[in-house]
Amino acid sequence: MDRVHRRMATILAADAVGYSRLTGRDEEGTLATLRAHRQIIDRVIEQHEGRIFGSAGDSVIAEFASPVEAVRCATEIQFEVDKQNAELSEASRLRFRIGINLGDVVVEGDNLMGDGVNVAARLEALSHPGGMCISEAVYAQARDRLSLEFVDLGEHRVKNIARPVHAYRVPLASEEQVTSPFRGLNPFEFENADLFFGRTRAIADCIERLEQQAANGKAFLLIYGMSGSGKSSLLRAGLLPSITRPGAVAGINFWRRCLVRPSDGSDPVTSLAAGLLREDALPELGCEPAALARLCRSSPDRALALVRQAHAKAAAAAGSVPTRLRLIVAIDQMEELFTTEDEPAARAALLRFLAALAGSGLVWVIATIRSDFFHRCGEVPGFSELKDGLGSYELLPPSGPEIAQIIREPARAAGLRFEESPDRGRLDDVLRGAASADPRSLPLLEFVLDALYEAGREQRILTFAAYQALGGFEGAIARRADEVVDALPPDIQEELPVVLRALTTVRPGDEAVAARPALRAEVTGTPQRLALVEALVAARLLVSDEDAAGHVFVRVAHEALLSRWPRAGNIVNANRRFLEARARLMADAQRWHSDNRNQELLLPSGKRLAEGEELLQSRREEVDDQVIAYIEASSRAQKEREEKDRQGERALIEAAEAARRERLEREAERLEREAERLEREAERRTLAATAAGRLARRTRYAAIVATVLALIACAGAFFGFKGQQEATRQAELAEQSADKARSAEKDALAARDQALRNQSLSLSLLSKQTAASGDTETAILLALEALPKSGAKPARPHLFEAEAALFNALLAHRQTMVFKHDAEVTQAVFNRTGDRIVTASHDKTARIWDVSKGTEIAVLKGHRGPVERAGFSPDGRRVITAATDGTARIWDAASGEQRAVLESSGAYPTAVFDPNGERVLTEGLNVQASLWDARTGTKLLSVGSTGGASDIGDALADFNPDGRSFATSQARKVFVWNATDGTLIHEWNVGTWASMLTFSPDGSRLLVGSWGTISYSSLPALWDVGNGTEIARLAGHKSDTQLQGVIFSHGGRQIATVSLDGSARIWDGKSGTLLDVLGQETPNLKLADIGYDPYKEMNSAFSPDDRLLVTTSIDGPIRIWDVGRASLFTTIAGHDALIEHVEFSPVDSNTLLTASHDGTARLWDVNGILTTDLLHEYPPTFAVFSPDSVHLLTGGGDAKVHLWDVTTEREIAKFDTGEIVHSATFSPDGTRVATVSLAGRVLVWDVASKRQLATIKSPIGLRHIQFSPAGSLLAAGSGRGAALMWDAASGAKVATIPSSKTLPQVVFNRDGDLVFAATGSAGHLVKPDGTELKKLVGHERSITGAAFSPDGQLVATASLDHTARIWSVKDGRTVAILKGHSNELTTVSFSQDGRSVLTASRDGTVRTWGVPEGTERTVLRGHSGGVNSAQFSGNGLYVVTASFQDRTVRLWAAQSGRQMAVLVSPDEENKRPALTRAAFNSDGTRIVIVSHNEGVRVIRAFQTHQELIDFAKQTVPRELTACERRRFFLPVEGDVSACPS
Repeated sequence: MDRVHRRMATILAADAVGYSRLTGRDEEGTLATLRAHRQIIDRVIEQHEGRIFGSAGDSVIAEFASPVEAVRCATEIQFEVDKQNAELSEASRLRFRIGINLGDVVVEGDNLMGDGVNVAARLEALSHPGGMCISEAVYAQARDRLSLEFVDLGEHRVKNIARPVHAYRVPLASEEQVTSPFRGLNPFEFENADLFFGRTRAIADCIERLEQQAANGKAFLLIYGMSGSGKSSLLRAGLLPSITRPGAVAGINFWRRCLVRPSDGSDPVTSLAAGLLREDALPELGCEPAALARLCRSSPDRALALVRQAHAKAAAAAGSVPTRLRLIVAIDQMEELFTTEDEPAARAALLRFLAALAGSGLVWVIATIRSDFFHRCGEVPGFSELKDGLGSYELLPPSGPEIAQIIREPARAAGLRFEESPDRGRLDDVLRGAASADPRSLPLLEFVLDALYEAGREQRILTFAAYQALGGFEGAIARRADEVVDALPPDIQEELPVVLRALTTVRPGDEAVAARPALRAEVTGTPQRLALVEALVAARLLVSDEDAAGHVFVRVAHEALLSRWPRAGNIVNANRRFLEARARLMADAQRWHSDNRNQELLLPSGKRLAEGEELLQSRREEVDDQVIAYIEASSRAQKEREEKDRQGERALIEAAEAARRERLEREAERLEREAERLEREAERRTLAATAAGRLARRTRYAAIVATVLALIACAGAFFGFKGQQEATRQAELAEQSADKARSAEKDALAARDQALRNQSLSLSLLSKQTAASGDTETAILLALEALPKSGAKPARPHLFEAEAALFNALLAHRQTMVFKHDAEVTQAVFNRTGDRIVTASHDKTARIWDVSKGTEIAVLKGHRGPVERAGFSPDGRRVITAATDGTARIWDAASGEQRAVLESSGAYPTAVFDPNGERVLTEGLNVQASLWDARTGTKLLSVGSTGGASDIGDALADFNPDGRSFATSQARKVFVWNATDGTLIHEWNVGTWASMLTFSPDGSRLLVGSWGTISYSSLPALWDVGNGTEIARLAGHKSDTQLQGVIFSHGGRQIATVSLDGSARIWDGKSGTLLDVLGQETPNLKLADIGYDPYKEMNSAFSPDDRLLVTTSIDGPIRIWDVGRASLFTTIAGHDALIEHVEFSPVDSNTLLTASHDGTARLWDVNGILTTDLLHEYPPTFAVFSPDSVHLLTGGGDAKVHLWDVTTEREIAKFDTGEIVHSATFSPDGTRVATVSLAGRVLVWDVASKRQLATIKSPIGLRHIQFSPAGSLLAAGSGRGAALMWDAASGAKVATIPSSKTLPQVVFNRDGDLVFAATGSAGHLVKPDGTELKKLVGHERSITGAAFSPDGQLVATASLDHTARIWSVKDGRTVAILKGHSNELTTVSFSQDGRSVLTASRDGTVRTWGVPEGTERTVLRGHSGGVNSAQFSGNGLYVVTASFQDRTVRLWAAQSGRQMAVLVSPDEENKRPALTRAAFNSDGTRIVIVSHNEGVRVIRAFQTHQELIDFAKQTVPRELTACERRRFFLPVEGDVSACPS
């Protein structure tokens, strides 16, 4: 065997940076540059007595006898190459990395090998372009012999080398200025293409689609994806560089590109026009942007003709023909069409021109849009036609391997490495795992990587320490933003809401918050705002850029800043109404200006104008000049109208008065003439009477006889004729009156019905508004008033709006009981068993109540002043009260009899039982703390003094939980006393007036609250009771804390301190270190500033399981926080005045008790009366009702499956499977449960005994499990193209049925003798033994869902081809094709009666169809993302739907398709897509919802409208009072004189 020859040698390894990339761009030029550089390298190596023994074109390996000479050689090489590069353009420069190692090598002829060579090559990879890295051995020889700087890079683990290599960098002037290879919150740009990785497949797919679209004459592609999915980077650094690369597209030699955003200019058309005129687009157009924009709007055909001419010129200039040159028009972030104030006409004009460009054969058009705006494309004429079919591409989140490339490849290109830890693994793997768990994490990932680079740039290593300092993956942006803002002076920090309001917008009626650009001059209106903006721009959280017209804009770097930074999210949420109003007014103002200030477009009087005027009055500086002009013009017009109305009224009054005077004058003249006429007439009658008298006397007797006879005859004839006529006429009139009466009755009934309908609509709206304000009880009563009442006349029509208002009011209703006093209620306390409550009031009484019945048990009368405190003894038999009359009193809790009076307890007293209930501790202002015998009322001892002002007691005292000691406070001091003899144990100078004292549950620590956290610069503090030392000061609040707002959790592990606004901070219960912040605290809120009575002490409380924290605020609702998640759980409104006391039931974390100055104490159901939350340690993935709806199975987050009793809402069993469960189901009779895991194990359990009955093992992982309808078979689906069937009793395998990834499970018919399975786009009707009966062919893409009709005659399928189909089971023919969806379908199901089919789609809609004809009946619109579950209720009245994208669950009326309620909606911090499912139980009385962050929620539903009404009446068993009826303009009976105006 030949002996291996070894020796020591210094090895220099040099390699060209980016050689392949440069060759791809300019092969000949790059080769020429490389040859020139190699001549330098070869010459310098020879001059320094080196020998080249390896060369591969762009790399060189040489040996030197001296390491010093090798370093000198490398320095000179880099200097000479840099000098030669200076003569080249930056894009053509070729730089080298150099690594040098001194080590043992193996000699084979002229070649050298071994670790000595390999280490040099690895060192070369660590160096900067233009620089060098050396090993520790070389450093030891060169450091004292060369005047160079050496930077210690530490030890590096390198490939194929067993031991770590200690490296040193030699900084050189030739080094390329290395910048971060990561983009932070900024998108990758065209010039960053070399650093853009992980999207190869998406790029190829998009190019393929564009080529197909171009071949079909419509070169358009819309890329849509969720915020944070990387659309902009894909477009800018992926697609554009890939398409424009020479030879990338067959037949195209030259490319021009135009990249714009709609918001770049004053409107989207102007933005596009300016982009087309840029140097890298079509400057040959040779016109002004404004002129081109006008032409695009008015005549797209003429504009296209100009583009064709410019295109021909560009081709000629390139020495080509037009058919070999293409222009790419790229429109990034098209959601700005809907988030800015652009006119609909501008959007339509843009789409018309884009369509013309895409169909020209010369232009490829690519656009991006957020998926939550994708459904709105149909609002713009022509947009849907452009994007349909192959015209749209959904950019899905990158896969795990793709994320690994995104992390590692840029780092590798920049010579970076990731720290590796034995216990945590590699940092890049940790980052990949965190990013893979969140589909919208790409901006956050880039931000974290960029921050890690900045922390480790000198050492070229990204470390765990830096990662932890950032706050991990989730906390990075928030921590960085908080660091930047918190480092600024307070007056600058206060401008953050103003700046964020300027840079965000909320479209009215839309949940989405979007960023908007704003002129820098408008945002930086004050020196403080300017400083804030500059700091955020310097931190790369904001971006400042300039448009073509020279206007400087500021914008949010990425919308992730708004969604990931709680402070920003809270500010936006708090200002949502302002943002909506501003957006509304900006859109109106834009229309007004565009229509030459059309007076008809001004704001109408009323709410809209008042909103605008209020906006000017409160935030004029945050509204642009155009809107100000619009509002002022509207106000002027309104004033002019009012003035005209007043003038008109005055003119009318004056005219009426003149007419009245004229009429009186004429009447006076007429009366005068009438008097004269009457006088003459009287005179004439007198003369006539005299003459008649004379004649009468002559003929009296004859005349009398003749006259009488004649009159009798005439009268008889006349009256007979007239009577006949009158009878006929009266009959006709009677008939006409009857017709009119019937018509009038009909009109009256119609008018009455319409009036009732209008009144019901009005009441429904009032119900919604009242519920939104928190008064859900009144909202329920208003909704009931709007609905028909059984037996009531006249009967109201049943309106959907009223039913929906009632359901939503019940859904929001949490109040379960009200306990009333005659004055403010200051405290309400449970006994230990939670079945009794005692309340204290300023009406000088305390009252004891029965919780289950809500009835008053006893009234405790005897105090002569307001009762401030009340509480039960530990055994619940006695009650202690304390009042401002200076006494505390002990009462019998059963009878309400007074047992003892404890005198001199002082004003604002404290009175508490000791832990055993044997003694009472009292203290008040100006009195000593005293211990009393709880049975006899005898004073046992007193401590402290009541001297001068400096010795005034703080009225605070608390027992240690062990009962052996108690604490009091006085004059900035806290005293701990022996409870047996009153001797002083500790005296602490706490430096503040204490607002409360509370011991930890184990008695080892004492919390001391403070008066005026910021008013008097005093802080709450945590003290060690054993040694009397201060553990921590709880600093950080920006406002005063509540006087009773410093508490321990029940377990003592945590401390909560609560600000006046209800926000809170959570601290470690032992060390006092800050753990979490709950809510955004309002700064500088002080007790004195708000006129607050400091002795009205609000408190806060943990739930018994310490999961929740309830807080109150000075003017807001009750807030309940999820402490573990540090997020808001819910809010409760309903009290009309300050809430002084809150506490949870000691036996139920879902029951909350509150006491308020509105004269009531109230009980609340925290979840809501219709809602039950089922708590899980790990987020569940499934929930399944038993067939009889008695039980519920949940799980999927861990190895346990939970069994719940639906009626009692209690967990009754856990089935521990030993591995992560993926699915579970009940047998048809509900007696068994089957569970399945991804590991392929099926377990069968007995529900009654909770025992495991059987185990079935599969060689492949399983996803879905189900029993056959008879319960004799078990079927499981897998993700590997097969569904497996077993005998449920024996576990014997029955069949393997082919299936697909999109529908892995089989579907049984009702009888269980037939199953449906899908393979790709084909469906199969199969027997349970695997025998195929029919193949259903027709879909063009994979099937995603299937369902048999209840009678088993039909089967419906849903597909990725945007359609559903109904098939005949008998002959396999297509009965109907259901077309209408614009995106992939996710599920399909039949109604119970088989007459309707329900389909859900990724287009955000759900549709119902008639069976068997397949006609579309209703479209359920409301989701802003794809819908993944939809189901009819048992009776077909309702539909429940869920979307994994918008994270909402919604309830609909099936017949009308109208939305009844949003059952689940995520908060702003949790809006990223995640698992969300919903389903009815069999009888439709419950809905179960599974949400990744919310857990499992069960919501009560109703089978009929009357059932809903009856439940509401039971919930609120009263009617609207006379005052309430008067308030809502309803008919009132009774006296309302005492009602408020």
